[in-house]
Amino acid sequence: IMAYYCNDIYYLGYFSNKLKQMIKNKGITQKHLAEQTGAGQTTISRYVNAQGLPGYNMLYRLADALDCSVNEFFPER
Repeated sequence: IMAYYCNDIYYLGYFSNKLKQMIKNKGITQKHLAEQTGAGQTTISRYVNAQGLPGYNMLYRLADALDCSVNEFFPER
């Protein structure tokens, strides 16, 4: 899965869209997700707006907070 984890335009957009979808499906706010993961609200906003990618630890915290697998953040091969 980590082969996809690079800071390129395609993956930024993919991750951003996937995260937005997961937040919506879970029915929570970015603020709530920030609280659950220990991240700042600005940090979550950056991910949602395709302005950055989380590090590995944050990626796992996001998956835990959203009740999903880390694999769900990556495109299928």
